[in-house]
Amino acid sequence: MAEALIEQLPLIVYMDELSPNSSNSYTSPQTTAILGYTPEEWASDPDLFATILHPDDRARVLAEHAHAHATGETLRTDYRIVKRDGSEVWVHDEGVIVRDEHGAPVCLQGYMLDISERKLAEALAAGQARLLELVAKGTPLPEVLDAVTRFVEEQSSDVLASILLLDPDGLHLRHGAAPSLPDAYCAAIDGAAVGPSAGSCGTAAWRRARVDVSDIASDPLWSEYRDLALGHGLRACWSTPIFAADGALLGTFALYYREPRGCGERDLELVEIATLVAGIAIERARSEEEMRASEERYRDLFENACEPIATVTLDDVITDVNAAFERVLGYTRAELIGSNLHDYLTPAGRETSTRQRERKLAGDVAKTTFEQEFIAKGGRRVIFEVSSRIIEEGGRPIGVQGVCRDISARKLAEAEMRRLSDLNRHQALHDHLTGLPNRGCFRERIERAVAEGGGTGAELALLLIDLDRFKEINDALGHRYGDIILVELARRLESVVRRDDTVARLGNDEFGVLLPRLADPSTDLEQALARVLATLEQPFQVDALPLYVEVSIGVALSPAHGTDVELLLRRADIAMYAAKKAGLSHVLYAPHIDHHDSDSLMLLSELPRAVSQRELVLHYQPKVDIHTHELAGVEALVRWQHPTRGLIPPGEFIPLAEQTGIIQPLTRFVLDEALGQSKTWEGEGRHVNVAVNLSTRNLHEPTLPDEVAELLRKWDLPGERLTLEITESAIMSDPAQTAIVVEQLSALGIRISIDDFGVGYTSLAYLARLALGQVKIDRSFVAGMAGESGDAAIVRAIITLAHDLGLEVVAEGVETRSQWSDLALLGCDIIQGHSISRPLAARDLGRWLRRSGGNGSAQPCPAR
Repeated sequence: MAEALIEQLPLIVYMDELSPNSSNSYTSPQTTAILGYTPEEWASDPDLFATILHPDDRARVLAEHAHAHATGETLRTDYRIVKRDGSEVWVHDEGVIVRDEHGAPVCLQGYMLDISERKLAEALAAGQARLLELVAKGTPLPEVLDAVTRFVEEQSSDVLASILLLDPDGLHLRHGAAPSLPDAYCAAIDGAAVGPSAGSCGTAAWRRARVDVSDIASDPLWSEYRDLALGHGLRACWSTPIFAADGALLGTFALYYREPRGCGERDLELVEIATLVAGIAIERARSEEEMRASEERYRDLFENACEPIATVTLDDVITDVNAAFERVLGYTRAELIGSNLHDYLTPAGRETSTRQRERKLAGDVAKTTFEQEFIAKGGRRVIFEVSSRIIEEGGRPIGVQGVCRDISARKLAEAEMRRLSDLNRHQALHDHLTGLPNRGCFRERIERAVAEGGGTGAELALLLIDLDRFKEINDALGHRYGDIILVELARRLESVVRRDDTVARLGNDEFGVLLPRLADPSTDLEQALARVLATLEQPFQVDALPLYVEVSIGVALSPAHGTDVELLLRRADIAMYAAKKAGLSHVLYAPHIDHHDSDSLMLLSELPRAVSQRELVLHYQPKVDIHTHELAGVEALVRWQHPTRGLIPPGEFIPLAEQTGIIQPLTRFVLDEALGQSKTWEGEGRHVNVAVNLSTRNLHEPTLPDEVAELLRKWDLPGERLTLEITESAIMSDPAQTAIVVEQLSALGIRISIDDFGVGYTSLAYLARLALGQVKIDRSFVAGMAGESGDAAIVRAIITLAHDLGLEVVAEGVETRSQWSDLALLGCDIIQGHSISRPLAARDLGRWLRRSGGNGSAQPCPAR
């Protein structure tokens, strides 16, 4: 039983016999998944451990193991192992010497835990700190930019980083750093223009937004530079602008790849760090360049006394100033001469002045440069960098002259750089609205608490808290009220938890509470829930308006409900939705409330493969003109030709796809296939309009019009050859965004059709404001036309109103001769249904067209 438990842990447990002649060792099966080596390989090869240690760590780790063997001390170390596939993994190794009943050491027993993610985060933080230190030390800009690009390349394999700097003319980009790009390529793009179609970098600078090009060979943005890039083996490039603190464009940061691909989440993290550091470095370098130019002017103007210069006696009485000194401090020459310099210094500045004068008079240094803080007229503080010299007369010191340089702006910039660095570290792990830890920080703390609990046996509880009907508050009162409630709720939750507990904001209206080290899990959890619920009993006062907020809380325990972070979060989430559904304040996870359909989850996991390996197939259902009986177009309907389950209808996988991001590539696949088939029919002499359904997620994708336009260009088809069908519910999910997308699609000549009209909540009056061309009457109304349900009147009303608005009307689900006839009498334009044809594969549709006379002419079917 103990061995079975060990084999469930997400780490490698091992036992290493100390006797050199013993082969009795053990390595848990997790070694296969984590390192790629089986327990049998460990048992059969005593040198395997030393062999797979990273060369840079091998000597140290072997010495640490030998020391533990020899002294009996606990082994605790971190190091790298080279996995079977050649990649590296960081592990934390802890082991203790086990002794027999006589006290003699028998074996080293311990575990290895994969800490690669932690090391990766530490490497990113350390790398950012090193880069910022370079900037703070005043390292020359080319060296800083080179270090930034090399840092990104070290952290992400197969990537080539590049920084281009905006030319002073604001119209071109100049080479900044690109250690791994070919020199010839760098020279060719040095001076590249900024414009709306100027590769990834020039376009990113033009748009002031990130530009992703996953395939240079086909992307129109690279038309001018395509041959150059491909000739140097560059296949993909995405670029993001670099901005100054005031929003001014400084340049671009780009990642190139040698194969077509998009950017990953890790690349985004790296670029965020790189653009931050590069922006600070460029801005500082430009500031320093301006200072250097100022200093050069100063040297030219010094003889003419154009820089702030003041002369004082040894008692700090001002004897002379120039016009620049008057100008900076705001006092007139008459006000300054005869007064004491200390009258214009801060307390710290006075101490500096006295100390520097004494050092000068003592001959401690030949020349002294120091910073001194003055108070200008009006109370404004000015920081001077002062170069002073002793004025002598007859070999006797009589005064001090200081030549000043105003470094107030630089000091402010350095302070801002430090503030931004601190803010960046904090924002990476905290929610900007409430200041609470965010989801990433929450996950880390859960993982740490689970690991600590595994060593001590302590239990922990995970609470997921979701506000009930919070959307109603936002919709009714506005997001300002919602934000006030979220901030107040965060403060209340923090006030009722223990010091070691964690309160986090995980999403819009979702919070998490981690309760580690529960001494008495049942009692501690009950008390914690009581405190949380009690703090919500009092209303939230927002502008003197009392608002009561209720929550649904899901609870998962560890190790009872798992020791994996994702598993615990999922089970707490299941419990939370169970509480919401049952109207309860909280629910503790139990297996019987977990209703996830394993078949659906399996299908969902296989969908990406189905899209990439072209397992999806299209069938086409003809639509005919109700009066001429000629083909009016086809609707493309997707099916899944599963390798083991056969042909899967769309109802079994489309809803799953719509719940995830896979619906976007799936829709792109359907559009590409349907337009390609339309082009094939065009080659056969038939101009067939194809209709494709869009989901809600598709309409929320701002790049959809550009993608559709690209596919029309790919197949050299006019927009009139495509109809896009959207549902009423999709429109109403975000009317403003839908209106924008529909307008852009219509501008391409594409007809927009409202599918299943009549079952949603929109009106034709609202739809009149959209750039629509067609309405499809839902099949349920067509089926009920012959009854007494009033569906015939609804159909008549829809047709009449649609025609008044200039919209074409399509009736779907036409199954009988009488439905065909009734719809013709009511003035319907186009019909679709099994009375004409079932959905057909493209090959079968071609035969159907030839049988019907070549133009799709169809006759009403017999009444059924």
